[in-house]
Amino acid sequence: MAPAAEFALKPAAGRRNRALAAALAVCWLLALPGPAPAQPDDVALATSEEVLSDRRIAAGYVRAGNDALAAVILERLSTQLAGSTHGGLAAAALTALESGDPLQAADLLEKLAEKLAEQRRDADRPVFADCIRDAKKTYGPLDAFRNEPPDLTESTTAVALSAAAASASAALERCDGEAAPAIAANPDFRRSIEGARKVLEQIGSAVDAADGSQLPRLVTELRGYILLLVFRYG
Repeated sequence: MAPAAEFALKPAAGRRNRALAAALAVCWLLALPGPAPAQPDDVALATSEEVLSDRRIAAGYVRAGNDALAAVILERLSTQLAGSTHGGLAAAALTALESGDPLQAADLLEKLAEKLAEQRRDADRPVFADCIRDAKKTYGPLDAFRNEPPDLTESTTAVALSAAAASASAALERCDGEAAPAIAANPDFRRSIEGARKVLEQIGSAVDAADGSQLPRLVTELRGYILLLVFRYG
């Protein structure tokens, strides 16, 4: 081959080699595993008002016996929580509902609420729902007097009732202070929070008068207000 022709072929061969190397590099990069899919942020989900609202709405539909609407909300909730620590509970609640077991679905939704609250507590990320659920816990000792009137001539019973009523009133006052302006001004919220605190004052007066006969009625009324708050905001 003439020297001039040989010189002309060398650049062409070099270009082919470079193109081949580039193609091999692209193939190698494509063969590498891609980035791992983003994992759900459990804390972000536990503090998401959309998640908390859907759980409350689904639970409300289950209580009302509207399984069809409950299933729609549960499907959305299951999608939101898919892959997270809490996804299994939402999916199990939907399965229970579709299997004709609304009581099991309700239990699972309440368990989901507790697990979400536990996640927030561990992360020190409280939301308003936690205040409401804590207020429900302070009501617990009073519920023992809902069916039978206590003997308030016994000082230990009277002291325990007074302490429980004071604790519940303080918890409700705290929630009233923590409520966002839109919630604090909501007529339903005001009716429930003020109604509950008024009943607690009446319980205190009944204890002072040693009149245990009023307690079952008053505690039943208080329970209604507490449950309304939990159903709406807890």
